[in-house]
Amino acid sequence: MPSMVRVPSSILRRSDVPAVSKKQQRFFGMVRAAQKGEMENPSSEVSKAASSMSKSSVKKFAKTKHKGLPEKKRLKEFLEDARKD
Repeated sequence: MPSMVRVPSSILRRSDVPAVSKKQQRFFGMVRAAQKGEMENPSSEVSKAASSMSKSSVKKFAKTKHKGLPEKKRLKEFLEDARKD
């Protein structure tokens, strides 16, 4: 299982933002599977995200295409990009 991506909650509340890295997209794919009941024994991080986010928000993150995304985005880069918006 891939390592979990930690994203500031203020960014997660913005449902118009797609995933910013492949790791984040994979994480939200697991969250979506947990919401749909397709995942056995999800981790505590996945369960927490699945219960606290709307299905439509999770779907927006999970459906992001991998093409052009970095494997992992450093928190500093992520916050700099978020401030630009």
